[in-house]
Amino acid sequence: MTKIKSFTPCNGWYYTAKGSRDEDIVFKLAGWAVLEETGAVVGMVSVSDAATDDNVARLVTPPPIKGRYLPEELLTEQQKAAAKRG
Repeated sequence: MTKIKSFTPCNGWYYTAKGSRDEDIVFKLAGWAVLEETGAVVGMVSVSDAATDDNVARLVTPPPIKGRYLPEELLTEQQKAAAKRG
């Protein structure tokens, strides 16, 4: 399991990717984490299917699909709509 060295909340950042049918996949970031082992900085997202045993959502890294981090002002209208759908 990857350990987090530090975490900083953020606002207005998203992880964007394209799905298998070329649809926009967009995750709103809750914050940035520095990984202890590598020092890499990764975005963290909240997803309902990553809940704990107590059914509390937890933060995870985005799924392992090719994508990129974007600030809100650079999202396209389609990406903004996908972000609202969750």
